[in-house]
Amino acid sequence: MKQMVIDFEEQGYPSFDSFLGSQNRELLSILKLDESQLIFVWGPEGIGKSHLLKSWVKQRLIEGKQATLISTREHQNFDEILNHHYECIAIDDIHDFDETSQIELFHLFNESFDSGCHLLISAEMPPQRLIQLRNDLRTRLGLCLIYEIFPLSEQEKLETMRKFIEIRQTNISDEVLNYLISHSPRTLDFLLNTLQEIDNYAIKNKRKITIPLLKQFLAEKN
Repeated sequence: MKQMVIDFEEQGYPSFDSFLGSQNRELLSILKLDESQLIFVWGPEGIGKSHLLKSWVKQRLIEGKQATLISTREHQNFDEILNHHYECIAIDDIHDFDETSQIELFHLFNESFDSGCHLLISAEMPPQRLIQLRNDLRTRLGLCLIYEIFPLSEQEKLETMRKFIEIRQTNISDEVLNYLISHSPRTLDFLLNTLQEIDNYAIKNKRKITIPLLKQFLAEKN
């Protein structure tokens, strides 16, 4: 099993409402209330699911809760997660979990349900369409409140990008943000990841973030 390792103390993230927008009001209300134990969100790649889950975990940590995020990128021992007695666990891209991880996740789901741990789970499709998953795991996922994530408008994406760079204390003008939106894939994942990367690139090269620097960065990246 693999877990994304995130330094939540160092990573700047706006509150999770920034990643939802006007079309996801009901989901936003559910997440803010934090009363539902099992929530499953789905949507296409790039819509911002991973950023939403990171932000949700960050918010729970701010509230003083034990919280973590599981993904498919770095090795993680499920026994360690269970023994830690987390109060909130986000599980990202469950559709990418292999057979062994699915078995471990099935047991984690059962243990978390019994202990009252809150789970926020994401995938590219709703549970009934995740035919690559084990039947027993898919049945468990059916116990969740299930929400499709709808995309942000262009203006909402711009506002989210502004909040993102404000919290990271990065100086990027609206001119640069608008250029990025107009000259790259418009998925929220790509836009926010690029903001992180161009910030690091500018620091490394000791340069101000401008449109010419962004052009140079994107050309080198491609």
